[in-house]
Amino acid sequence: MNDIKNKQSQKAELFIILDCSKIKNTLLDLANKLIQNQFERLIKDAKHDLNSLLQEFVDTVEELKTPSTDLAHLKKNKDKYAEVKSKIKKLEDRRDPIRKKFQYIIEQEQDITIMSGGLTEEDKLRLAGMDDAWNKFNEGLSEAYGIINKSYISLKTEMDHTIEDFKKEVQENKRNFQQQAPYAVDKNMDNSKAREKLTEFKVATKELRDKEEDMKFGLDIFEIEPIVYHELGLVEREMS
Repeated sequence: MNDIKNKQSQKAELFIILDCSKIKNTLLDLANKLIQNQFERLIKDAKHDLNSLLQEFVDTVEELKTPSTDLAHLKKNKDKYAEVKSKIKKLEDRRDPIRKKFQYIIEQEQDITIMSGGLTEEDKLRLAGMDDAWNKFNEGLSEAYGIINKSYISLKTEMDHTIEDFKKEVQENKRNFQQQAPYAVDKNMDNSKAREKLTEFKVATKELRDKEEDMKFGLDIFEIEPIVYHELGLVEREMS
């Protein structure tokens, strides 16, 4: 744009004077509008980057500090915490470019006419508080880790109890089958009742298999080796 400003508005050609002032002014206006638009876009992007980062700090800590009362939520928080820790350096590195953008804007905004959307005092205060927000974010992560670990211990205890209760159910199912199943010739039971009894045991055993499958989700979270329930296999083989 300086090249345009430095050009002469009038130029003599032989006996004719060429007046380029209108063209020059038009080009200057276009250049000024282009610079204004680009500068306003830069301000908008800088605000968005800052607000987005600060909000991510708040939302992440708030999410991770919510105690888990079920396995699905515990897994979600464990995975989220691991994801955040893996990208912690990238989050930290986002601060400096934001700071440089604001510094450039503050240096240039006196020389560039802004139609709307300039920096406010609130924007500058949020920028000044970015480092404090970063420190609070890291403190929040430490607190979140403690909450997740506490939930992990509590739900792990519940899982241990569930496993023990399931073992008892499996053993009881086997014992009942051996006592009540109509596969011995000395059982005083007609064919109709025999089929009905077998159906009951098939349903009960199928429910136990389904429960065993559902338990795998918790076993995976707590890295517990799955148990082979031979009692279920025995009942299934006897009924086949």
